[in-house]
Amino acid sequence: MKKVFKYLLRVLVFLIPAWLLIVVYLITDPFKVIHTNSPFYAEEGYLGVNSNAGYISTMTFKENYPRYHYDSFIFGSSRSIHYSVSDWKNYIGDSASCYHFNADGETLYGMMKKVEYIDSVGAKIENALFIVDSYLLECDYNKPGHLYTICPELEGGRNQVMFHWQFLKAFTSPEFWYTFADFKINGELKPYMLNQLIISHEYIHYDVVTNEVRDIRFEQEIADGQYFNSRRLENFLNLRRRPFKRVMGTRHKVMLERIASILERHSASYKVIVHPIYNRVNIDSEDLKTLKAVFGKENVYDFSSDSVLTSDYTLFYDPHHLRPKGTRQILERVYLPNDDL
Repeated sequence: MKKVFKYLLRVLVFLIPAWLLIVVYLITDPFKVIHTNSPFYAEEGYLGVNSNAGYISTMTFKENYPRYHYDSFIFGSSRSIHYSVSDWKNYIGDSASCYHFNADGETLYGMMKKVEYIDSVGAKIENALFIVDSYLLECDYNKPGHLYTICPELEGGRNQVMFHWQFLKAFTSPEFWYTFADFKINGELKPYMLNQLIISHEYIHYDVVTNEVRDIRFEQEIADGQYFNSRRLENFLNLRRRPFKRVMGTRHKVMLERIASILERHSASYKVIVHPIYNRVNIDSEDLKTLKAVFGKENVYDFSSDSVLTSDYTLFYDPHHLRPKGTRQILERVYLPNDDL
């Protein structure tokens, strides 16, 4: 018995560092998934530790919906965040109660689950804007990784254990722990932190009602002529123009049809925008045909092969993310068409 006790004591002592890490994780909640009190972001300031934007979108919607009764939604990945509610309301009306239901690295599966969730809580979908591209359309499953995994709320709570395990695993990795401790102790953003996608350098303005994030520092740097420096220009000029291959099959089409059936039941007015990427044709012609077959060609707008948009780097922050200057052009051409698409 003594031998067993001594063995258990040794195991306990060996595990103390791990338990300490878990306690620190639970107290600090660096990814904002333990203490789910909205707002998750400050109204203005640095983002700090990169968190799961899809989780924040879902939990903010859950908390806010009883008060704001959202009826108009913008769906998409981080490429969708610069399609602003204020610009969109110019076309759908000021009375619309809008919500930006985005996720970093959004997937077709995640987008479908968000539409199903809105429907399941009895919310009305009057208007919807879907910002898609081949990266999003290709992924018909729950993408792994703590920054991308789907919020358990969207799956009826079924993936709670796996969801939280991915965050704990990320926190206890040597790269994260060292970076997190350095950032907390010194309060300083260092270049190596940004390269690892652990700490964000974005300085934002956040609207908790619409769940919109705006990087106000980037636009100020552009206005001051400091943004498009030689390092950033290399990100654009070194890209070779090439098309994407077909990414959708039968399973993808079923998911699109599920989204379309909910929209039809709500008699929703909606638009599907294929988002442009700098110097790329980002959707295959067969995938585009599938989108038009499911949603109707009158509701699908392909800007991925638009040479005007895809060749002007000043419309982008980086090759994948349009500035509001560019998204306004798209919204105008979608809602005030000149029969050029």
